[in-house]
Amino acid sequence: MISRLSAAGLVACGLAAMAPAPAAAATNLLFVFDASNSMWGQVNAVPKIQTARETLSGLIADLPADTRVGLLAYGHRSKDDCADVEMLVPFGADTRAAVVTQLASLQPRGKTPIAFALQRSGPAFDGVADGAKSIVLISDGVETCDGDPCKSAAELAASGIGVKVHVVGFDIAAKDRAQLECIAEKGGGRYFPADGTDGFSTAVGEAVQVAQADTQKTDAAPEPAPPAPKEPVRERVFFDDFEGLDLAEQWVVNNPNPDAYIVEDNVLLMLNGGTGGFGAPEAQNLVQLSEALPKGDWDAKMTFTVELATGRDRVTFGLRKDAENWLAATLSYTEAYCSAVTLSLVKMTGGKATSFDHAVSAECNAVPKAFAAKLADTPSTLTLQKRGRSYAAQLQIADDLDKDGTQILYQTDRLTSLRAPGSLTVGVDKYEDRQGEILIHIDSIEIETVTD
Repeated sequence: MISRLSAAGLVACGLAAMAPAPAAAATNLLFVFDASNSMWGQVNAVPKIQTARETLSGLIADLPADTRVGLLAYGHRSKDDCADVEMLVPFGADTRAAVVTQLASLQPRGKTPIAFALQRSGPAFDGVADGAKSIVLISDGVETCDGDPCKSAAELAASGIGVKVHVVGFDIAAKDRAQLECIAEKGGGRYFPADGTDGFSTAVGEAVQVAQADTQKTDAAPEPAPPAPKEPVRERVFFDDFEGLDLAEQWVVNNPNPDAYIVEDNVLLMLNGGTGGFGAPEAQNLVQLSEALPKGDWDAKMTFTVELATGRDRVTFGLRKDAENWLAATLSYTEAYCSAVTLSLVKMTGGKATSFDHAVSAECNAVPKAFAAKLADTPSTLTLQKRGRSYAAQLQIADDLDKDGTQILYQTDRLTSLRAPGSLTVGVDKYEDRQGEILIHIDSIEIETVTD
């Protein structure tokens, strides 16, 4: 038999070290137990299912009297059923003996439907009004049923029932650990690694100890919420959406080539098949704002779509005095064996360049090409941001969202310039000679002052 002294002792010692005041509410612990076929695997010459059964049974017997315990298992009834999730012991007044009995009867058989198990865990807390609510997920592997357990954990945390998801990873391969860590992070809990039989006892004991500590936090008087961060005040001081038949009078075109730019249907179209851009003394069709920039902090934004067709394409938006003095945000596309879309912040002072790069998409496959094609159809906003004497480049693409639905913001590190190096300017070019042309559709350019 495997000793349960380490797990039970850890919980008992941990609880004894806590504040002596009696708890006003129970701890509600739902164990989500992995009974998939892989639990027949051995650690220290003992089947993992045996270690898990005996350790958990001993720990449950030694829990404080005010702890309510439930048990949900998955993978224990069918070999190939991704819906094989069962609530074996719901919460009740005294369920410990029932949990121990059910653990002893579990025979690992099937897959690992963690996402579905987490979805089924939420309703277990229906009607549970008082005390901390915790799930302790015990698993020896990752999802095998095409679910998204990170998303399920996040949904549980956001459901309003106040449950935390702690995870014990038993004999987890290094390549699989990230998913279990993600479940704990998204579920508002902690991840506890367990490599051997003793490590498993320690990990489960620590997970339960953390859940018990959550009860004390629940009973304590709530701390006052911190004041909401003050939003900066923004004021638009310049805006052009290119109405009319030509550029407005505020714009000056450097070395104009009328065949390569036009204002049409509320869009400024610019075409270039040459190289040079901001760094070329005789660069054509650099469109420059004649109005002075505001004092203080500001954001200059350009909304556009662009056809990146040459594999050496570059869009530049920023401040330019001349070919040797400028500071700008650039978006470039390199098409080669390993292709890349890159956001950069470049400062040119007396012909010497300093820059920061941020990869937007970079892989040795078709992904960057697909990303470049997306920029031709999806409005993007390239921003040069000024705060004090420092500048940063930012890029947002309209439908480029993170897994949780938030807008992705690509941003470079900051560079410092003691003086604003020129006037607001936009241009397109190729940074290296290659066949083809780059075409940009500029929908609008605006400047906002930003005041804290």
